[in-house]
Parts: sequence; structure tokens; C-alpha cells
Amino acid sequence: MKKTLVVSFLLAAALLHAEGAAKNTETNNPAPQNNPAGETRNGYRVFFLGNSFTVNTHYHSEYFAKCAGFSDHTHKCAWSPGMQLSGGWGHWAKPESSAASDKGGSLSGWKRALEEETWDRFVVQPFYDNQEACIDVCNKFYDYATSHKSPDVQMIVKQIWFTREATSYETGRQPNSVAYFEALADGIQKAHPGSTVNICPTGLVIQELRRLTALGQVPGVARESDWYADPIHLSKIGNYADGITQFITLYKVNPVNFNIPANVSPGSWYGYSINEQTAEKIKEVAWKIASSYPRSGVTAGPVDSTPPTVPSNVAASKISSAGSELNWTASSDPESGIASYSIYQDGKKLPAFFFTNRATITNLAPLTKYTFAVRANNRVGLSSEPSMTVSVTTPAPAVPVTGLSLKPTSLSLNIAVDKPLVPTFVPPDADNQGVVWTSSDPAIATVDAEGSVAGKSAGTATITATARDNSNGTKSAAATVTILPNHPPTATFKFATARGNNPLAITFDGMASSDPDPRDGIFGWDWDFGDDSPHFYGANPNHTYAKDGTYTVSLIVLDNNGAFSAKTSNALTIPLPVPSPTPN
Repeated sequence: MKKTLVVSFLLAAALLHAEGAAKNTETNNPAPQNNPAGETRNGYRVFFLGNSFTVNTHYHSEYFAKCAGFSDHTHKCAWSPGMQLSGGWGHWAKPESSAASDKGGSLSGWKRALEEETWDRFVVQPFYDNQEACIDVCNKFYDYATSHKSPDVQMIVKQIWFTREATSYETGRQPNSVAYFEALADGIQKAHPGSTVNICPTGLVIQELRRLTALGQVPGVARESDWYADPIHLSKIGNYADGITQFITLYKVNPVNFNIPANVSPGSWYGYSINEQTAEKIKEVAWKIASSYPRSGVTAGPVDSTPPTVPSNVAASKISSAGSELNWTASSDPESGIASYSIYQDGKKLPAFFFTNRATITNLAPLTKYTFAVRANNRVGLSSEPSMTVSVTTPAPAVPVTGLSLKPTSLSLNIAVDKPLVPTFVPPDADNQGVVWTSSDPAIATVDAEGSVAGKSAGTATITATARDNSNGTKSAAATVTILPNHPPTATFKFATARGNNPLAITFDGMASSDPDPRDGIFGWDWDFGDDSPHFYGANPNHTYAKDGTYTVSLIVLDNNGAFSAKTSNALTIPLPVPSPTPN
């Protein structure tokens, strides 16, 4: 049976470092500031090692740390699709294997990263590894890090979640059980007396979110399967929950009152767009699970029933036709500390959080009166009463927009690929340079508030930008977008010529599979070994046949844009024939 293995987030080359936060001018969401009011929070240098489950987490958790005001943080990752940690050490440790391993992710950089850089946290994510073998290899990685530049690094074991078709974690110490991950952490701690190995409880968080979804208690999520992109990988809302849980485990703070937005430009590796109420529910559930699970190392802290003091002396400055700056005297909270500030515009809370006693407000209309108030939020979710309001009346635009153009004026994209269109205003110093983006056919191509165009299906659409400033007449510009068809990949595989009696282990290699589209790659493998055993979803399986016979081995592959190949099948006879003797 064909498996829906949508693993589009496996496009990255390894050892990547997500940089910057996408700005959101449509929602008053400024670039996050590194210092919250009254304190400085230092981030961590975190190294992730794992597989396709791991690759998105380090982007999300780093971006969330940036949004929450943690400064001086670095997250990097080495990974490969379907790679088990227990089988990875011997392969990755061979210098000659580096080039080959780069094809599936980027494993060749882990050795250099641990030798040349200092790390505060080391996150490992197993992939259905044998328990004893995984403990052994995690200890090897831990020893390698501590024997070089990271003697004080703390290791974190990252749970994987149970599959879409399962209804709960398995019992016992199977690779898909809570006890399995706790046994891994115990085994690492035992080999390193005095160390503390925490567990990132993503699996428990996904389990609770699925339970609440079934009860209809997660806004914007109708089915349990919505948390998954395919039988084993998480969807965008699932990845958001994974990143939030990893952020909590690393930084041990409640994410509720931090500026971790639900909508970020999809033109970046940490891109997502989910319902804001869904995002708030995810944060609430992740904090509840992580702060009550002893192995996470996160505690809810002492009970604080006193809200912060009310912000005072709120004043407006730098008022323009489209925005204003607000300043106020910082609040205090001796018990829990100030986490952020919320701004209310005409009584309605703005989506962004602010970390200092200053905020820049954008997207205001000219010649309009507004009122603003400020509330302080502490670290345990309590908020102050609103401040006294301040009134702002915006002037007319000093310099109107007289012309608008787009670059480029035509664009060709593959399906599921994003590219930006850039507006140019005439004159360049026009006061209000906001635009409204529209697509003539969203089924073919969509465009977000930042002008990032995403291909949805083959065809042609027109993307139009209309200037928000219509004081000099409506100004608009258009670009023609052609979405190219996505051709299916081709599945190709080979297997080692091993001989012997059953049970006989055969190594298969599907890395030669290919895709005809220039910018596409293979990121999902579905193996059927022909003996009624479970399917395998990695690139290089090792399968043991228990009986003699002829088996039909089949492979289906998936490209990064969701296209499946036709099934490729080859016959395999066990035991393999012995070659005829060479005549003298």
C-alpha cells in the first residue's frame, strides 16, 4: 500500500543555522527585541543530532528563543532521513563516508562541530533504535563532545511521537514508548555520574493534543490526523507543537506571554501559518505537560497570585500618518518577573508582545484618531490592569504614492516553492509604503502579506499589489506567475550480494532514486520486502529473511513536492545462487 510520506521539510542541507525573524508589517509584529524589560536573558548554543524528525525542531526552537528575547543563541543540526543513531556512529565516524552521507542530509559536519565549537546543550533523537545499542552510541557522542570543547554540555533525549495510526504510546520498553526514552536517559546518566539527562516530552504533548482534539477542545483542529503530514511525520501544527515543547525544555519558561507568533512568512525554513487560537492552546498544553513531567527538568515554580504593577506615564511620540511610537514607565513583579507587555489599540489587543517599555505601532490610517493602553504580563501568565489611555491622531501623508511597480514582473515556480515579489514605490520616500496583495487564482498560486508567492498547482495566475495609500488615486502593479508541473520521481535500488543460510540479512540501497525536476530531490522511501513484514521508510534498510524462497522486493519514493514514483520491483532469491565453478 502506498504510504503518504509528505516530508517536504527535508529539503535542508545539514548543519544549518536559522537566522533572523520574519517581520510582519500587516499585524504590528515587530522584529523581536533581545532584552525584555528590566533584565537580560542569555540563550544557549544547542547541537541537534538525528533524522527527519529533528530537522525542523532546531529552526523552530531557535526562532522561538529569538522571539522570546533570549540573546546570543546558536542552534545547529546534523541529520539524515531515516538514520538510526545506533547505526550511525560507525558510518559517520569514517572520513571516507562523508561525501556519501551528505546526499541524505548532512552528517559529515557533526564531527567538526563537536571538535571545533563549544555547546551548552546536546539534543539527540533516536529513530526506532535498539535500546542497548542506542544507549551505547549516545554515550559515545556524549564522550566525544565532553572530551573536546564542551566538557559541561548537558544531553537531552528527544521523544518521538507515536504514529498517526496508533492511538497511544506502546507499553513496556519498545522504541515507541515513554519507558524507552526514560531508559535511554537512565543509561546515559549511569555512564556519566553527576550528569543530568533531561527528556524533551514532545510525544506526550502530541498524545495530549490528540486526546483533546478527539474531545473537540483544540480550536481550529478537527481531526487527530491533522497533527500529521503522513503516517510518521508531523504537520505544520504538529511541528509548531514540537518546537514549542523543545523551546520549553531548553529554556524552562512558560511560552504563553512571549512573542511566539502563529503566523510567520513561509519563505523561510521555520515558516508556518496556523490559527492563533490553536497556537495558544498548543502553548498551554505543552507547558502543562513539560512542567509536570519530572524528566523534562522543567518546573512550574512557586504559585504567584500577584499580577504586575500597572504601566504608567504612557506617551506617544514620532507620530506619522501611518504609525507612532509609544513609551511608558516599566512595570515591576518581584515574584515572577516581567515577561512582556501587551498593547491595546482602541480596546483591541494587538497580536504582538513587546519586551521593553517602548513599542513602534505601524499600519495606522492617515487622519484618524486612535487610543492606546498598555498591560504588563509576568512569567506565570498574570497580567496587570490596563494603563491610562493615550490618544494619537495621525496626520495626512506628507508624501503620497504616485506610482508602483513589481520586481520581477514574471515568475516561474515549482509547486510548493516560495519566492518573493518586491514592490517599488514612486517616489522612493513615499510616506505610506504598505500594499495589499491578491491572486487571480489562489488554487494555482497564493501570495501572503509580505509578497511571498507559493505555487499550489500547475497553471498561470496574476499577482497584484495595490498601494494602501490611495490619496493620489489607486496605484497597483501586477506580475504573471507560472507554476510548473511536478513530475514524479523514479525509484531505483540495489542490494548487497550476501550468501549464506537463513536467517539471512540483506542490505538494500535506494539512494540512486532520482527526480527529473532540477530543484527536486528524494526525501521519502517506502520499502516492501515481499515477506509480509512491516514497511520500512528509510533510504538504506537492512532486512533479515527468515525462510528460503524467491521474494519480490518493491520500492516507492516521494519527492519534496509530494509526487510519488511508480513502484519498482526486483526478485530476490534466498539463499542467493552460488556461482558456477570456473573451468580449468
